[in-house]
Amino acid sequence: MEKYIYIVVLVAMLFSSCNKEKKEELARREAMKANFAKAEIALKTFKNLSFMDYDYINHDYKYLDEEYRIVADSSTFMSIVEKEGRDIYMITTYRDSLEVIMRAEFDNDDYRRAAFSQIGMTWQRLGYMLLKSPGETELLVKKHGITLPYAFYQFMINEENDDKEVLTLLKDIQVQLKDCSPYNLRKLSRKELLNEALYYSPHRMADSGQGQGEQVGCGRKNCCQLEK
Repeated sequence: MEKYIYIVVLVAMLFSSCNKEKKEELARREAMKANFAKAEIALKTFKNLSFMDYDYINHDYKYLDEEYRIVADSSTFMSIVEKEGRDIYMITTYRDSLEVIMRAEFDNDDYRRAAFSQIGMTWQRLGYMLLKSPGETELLVKKHGITLPYAFYQFMINEENDDKEVLTLLKDIQVQLKDCSPYNLRKLSRKELLNEALYYSPHRMADSGQGQGEQVGCGRKNCCQLEK
C-alpha cells in the first residue's frame, strides 16, 4: 500500500513539474511575441509597410526567367556589380548573384530585401519548417510540380488547401512537436505551426550549433529533439 501511494505521489510530482515547465515556456514565448508585436507597431508608425504585402513570386522580373534563373548577360551583370560597388570575387553563389540582381529590379531597399528573402528561400530553411532535411524537402516539393521553396511555403500555409499530403505533413509536424511546444498545436494557424517547427527544428539547432554541450533541444526530458 505504501509503495502504491509512493508511486502515485511520484507521478503527480512529475506531472506537476512538466506542467510548470510548459507554463514557464509558454510565458517566455508569449513575452517574445508581445515584444515583436510592439516592434512592428513602432515600425508601422514610421514606415510604409506596403512592401510586405507585395507579390514577389509573380512579379514581372527583367533579369529572371520563369524558373527564377538569372538571365542577365555578363556585361549587364558586371555593370550592376560596378554600380553597386560590389567585389565580383565575393559573388560566388546563386544567392550572391540574386542579391545583386535585386538591386537592378527594385529601387527600394525594403522591396529588394523582401524579394530576395522570398525568391532566395533555401531548401534548408523550408526543411526546418517541415522538420525534414534539405534533400527530403526538395524531393517532396518537386513532386507537387513546384520548384521554388517559398511557393511551397505559401501552398502549405493556405488554410483552404485540402491537399492530402499537405494535411498529412501538418499532422506529422503536430505529432513531432507535441512534447516540445507549450502551445495547443491544434489551435495554431498553419503559418504559426510552421514557425513553431522552425523554432524547434533539430536540423536548425544542429546547423546553428544549438543544443550542444549540456543542453539538447528545449531542455525537457521528453523533448522531441532527443533520440527516442
